[in-house]
Amino acid sequence: MLDRWLLHRLSSLLGKPFVRLVFGARQTGKTTLLNALLPHASLRLNLADPEERTRFLADPGLLARECEALPSKKEPHVVFIDEAQAVPSVFDSVQVLFDRDRSRWRFVLCGSSARKLRQAGTNMLPGRCLVHRLYPLILGELLPALAAIRPA
Repeated sequence: MLDRWLLHRLSSLLGKPFVRLVFGARQTGKTTLLNALLPHASLRLNLADPEERTRFLADPGLLARECEALPSKKEPHVVFIDEAQAVPSVFDSVQVLFDRDRSRWRFVLCGSSARKLRQAGTNMLPGRCLVHRLYPLILGELLPALAAIRPA
């Protein structure tokens, strides 16, 4: 994986009690970046998977029940939801859980369409989240990788 600038920023901010929303165009590396950043997530959902998406669409309270079933521990549980825009009701569950206990969970949601969510009237977690955007690779991120493969 290339060393993305957003990785360092997110890793330093993840300990703070806010929901993280990571948006960006398709194929910019959001999932790869977040998998590297969150290797030990307590709960990892991929709503691009049709079976998983169908389960959460059919039962809007499922996310809350799965999060609450996680055992209590000193450190907050990290919940990573990939392609969150596929099931807009997860944003409502995240809000309820976050408002109930900010210290128990750290939510990281990613997707490719913030505009689609706003147009649909989805709860964008006002006052509870920080939005990050991942853009396609920029030259500053590519140069170290290109220098490493340059023949001597």
